[in-house]
Amino acid sequence: MSELPDYDVLIWLNYNPFGEKLEKDIVSSVEIEPYDRTEYDGVLDMHWDFETWHDAMKFSEKLKKFIENP
Repeated sequence: MSELPDYDVLIWLNYNPFGEKLEKDIVSSVEIEPYDRTEYDGVLDMHWDFETWHDAMKFSEKLKKFIENP
């Protein structure tokens, strides 16, 4: 049985042409590939794992610029 990470940051995207572009923009801006990526029923689910709360929060700060995206 695999263990869950101590801290997990995840993103769900509607996986249409806009979502595909947004995924590329997100992954290139954070420079870390997600450890899990699942596409199901038109939704993309991406997960990044971290050992500390501080690392997860620091990573999440990089995602703030995408919050304003419709």
